[in-house]
Amino acid sequence: MSTSLKVGDKAPNFQFDTPWTSSQDFYETVQHQDAIFVFLRYYGCPVCQMEMANLKRDIELFNQKGARVFRFSAELNCHSHTSAKRRRLAI
Repeated sequence: MSTSLKVGDKAPNFQFDTPWTSSQDFYETVQHQDAIFVFLRYYGCPVCQMEMANLKRDIELFNQKGARVFRFSAELNCHSHTSAKRRRLAI
């Protein structure tokens, strides 16, 4: 049985990989901060590019408010790392 999270719900703990590290623990990473989950297809998607530009523009605001942004993508990690480096993304 699958349930959806709503704004304000506590997310379950889980392990995730990034282009730079593997097997990170969500609770350890977020450390009691609010978390914003952004789900994108891949960076080449025009709509995803607009969303990433908006996130990049507003990342300091999220940081000031004490929130961590997590971007999830269908891209393979090797492609995500290349996209992130090329576009100087902090998320």
